[in-house]
Amino acid sequence: MTKPLNNCRVLVTGGAVRVGREICRALKAAGAQVVIHYRNSEEAALALSAELNAPAVRGDLTCAADRERIFREAGTVNALVNNASTFHPCGILDESEESLRRQLDANLIAPLEMMKLFRSQLNGAPGIIVNLLDQEVLRRSQSRGGYSLAKKGLRDATLAAARQYAHENLRVNGLAPGPVYPPPGLEHSKMEKTLKTVPLKRAVDPLDLAAGCVFLIGNSSVTGQILAVDCGQSLGMDY
Repeated sequence: MTKPLNNCRVLVTGGAVRVGREICRALKAAGAQVVIHYRNSEEAALALSAELNAPAVRGDLTCAADRERIFREAGTVNALVNNASTFHPCGILDESEESLRRQLDANLIAPLEMMKLFRSQLNGAPGIIVNLLDQEVLRRSQSRGGYSLAKKGLRDATLAAARQYAHENLRVNGLAPGPVYPPPGLEHSKMEKTLKTVPLKRAVDPLDLAAGCVFLIGNSSVTGQILAVDCGQSLGMDY
């Protein structure tokens, strides 16, 4: 049986660890060629590069020169997964300007600029972008400061780009995960408080999230959609 992504070459930002690593593995298993982007996780990136026989490119996505270099080193790709992000939750009126700018740079401006560079290097060929969002973009929720503003802005950019670029056969979709792993620095947390707000009462299996990404890339009729893989968290809880 032919694998669904045999003709796909995918750049995955933040692809060396956590969700990004599982997405890279799932894409490879589906037949895609993968390019692993990383910033600080060099050891993990090189290990995954050897495991998947895939190139790894280093760069700071908040730096314009690095973004351009990443695409030069990666070579032509026909799919982009904007997975890399920064998570520092804070009350919207309590966050410092420095923190706000840092989160907007990493979680909104960087992926938006990566989308533009990706489109440019396609040279009119078909392509697909998947932006990693958050289940909170699908509902009203307590703001987590710059992180929430950025993810909701990226949702809007995803939908606007899907409409703007449809005539170029460039598809743009979003993937909205619920709780998968504890936040960095809290790896030993069981997320008990968070999981009480999830209808299925459990964390998202990272393999399920990665499968959602494979689906969005492989289904040529889907664009302008936000796929929630969140164990129902975006539904909210009434009890």
